[in-house]
Amino acid sequence: GVGFDGDAWVTDLEQVSQAVYERELRYGKYDLKITRLGAGYPDEEVLDVEIVGGEVTERIIEVGAAGKLQIRLSSDGRPHGAGDPRVMVYKAGAEFDSEAWIVDLERVARGVYEGVLKAGKYDLKLIRLGDGFPDKELVGIEVKGGVVTQKTIELGGLGKLRLRLTSGGKPHDTYYARVMVYEAGAEFDGDAWVADLEQISSGVFELELRSGAYDLLMINLGEGFSDQQLYGIEVVGGSITERTIELGGIGQMQVDLVGAEQYEWLRVMLFTVGEFSQWGEYDTYVCDLEYDDNRGIWHAEVREGKYQLRITDGYAEQRVEIVVEAGAVTRKGIVLDLREDWAAYEEWGDDADWQWEWEVEEEWSWEDDW
Repeated sequence: GVGFDGDAWVTDLEQVSQAVYERELRYGKYDLKITRLGAGYPDEEVLDVEIVGGEVTERIIEVGAAGKLQIRLSSDGRPHGAGDPRVMVYKAGAEFDSEAWIVDLERVARGVYEGVLKAGKYDLKLIRLGDGFPDKELVGIEVKGGVVTQKTIELGGLGKLRLRLTSGGKPHDTYYARVMVYEAGAEFDGDAWVADLEQISSGVFELELRSGAYDLLMINLGEGFSDQQLYGIEVVGGSITERTIELGGIGQMQVDLVGAEQYEWLRVMLFTVGEFSQWGEYDTYVCDLEYDDNRGIWHAEVREGKYQLRITDGYAEQRVEIVVEAGAVTRKGIVLDLREDWAAYEEWGDDADWQWEWEVEEEWSWEDDW
């Protein structure tokens, strides 16, 4: 009646034969806790067991029947041998909470995992299935007492995805480039990440993946190259799916800011022009232009295309459009006229190489958006 606090522990019963435990105890009332009954068996508690002097007190505890669960993993109809799979068993309906974990099934053969569990329902989580194979979750697997419950999980065949990155028609070479593979349609959510393609040569990335559809996210492509996305790439088992992405040639951008001497500090940022709004949230930051003291210009080496310069002194801003051509030096002189509100921008019109796309209703300041 005092609970199962460690200070209340009296003794352990001794095993005298199969499933039979006993010990002589002083007469009185005791609570029993039965642990380590085996995979799938929760601890049992028996309260208020009364020991009478000179008599044998006996209790029979029915813990339930056991059955065997066998999981067979296959890929393309063959026993799955990739990775180092772990088949984790959880209490059903516990949403794979760590405290609901019961046991891992044991690997008994290539692609075969099994274990003895108390009859009932369980959820399984399959991890470490190998490159290209995302984790899998199975819910509501029922194990029946006295029989073998067998499930075969087809993980899909393997195909190879090869991606070639080129710039100006030549292999795009950058040491830090990363090509990340996600389940298709998951909007590059972290939980949907599958694997990274491995770089095998200059501008060439590849990996074996489970057959299916994937989205690719390419980052760290080098200064002047914004991140790239590729959607709905279909990988077919037993074949090579190949894509070539032309990132564009490289050009030089040089900007002469007339009137820069009147400002104590300037920052020149470069953005790609957004698809939906020249000034909206769809514009993508590329890099900051660097200042060359010797030549008195701001410069950058970037991919060919249309860009927007955003020049600020920390309080006001000026925006100018510029087009860079591959293999050429694009030089532009800009007379600085930083403005603090959007209404002033609207008056500039074509003189600033841009056009306002909608009416701005609220006043904006640099401090609000920095």
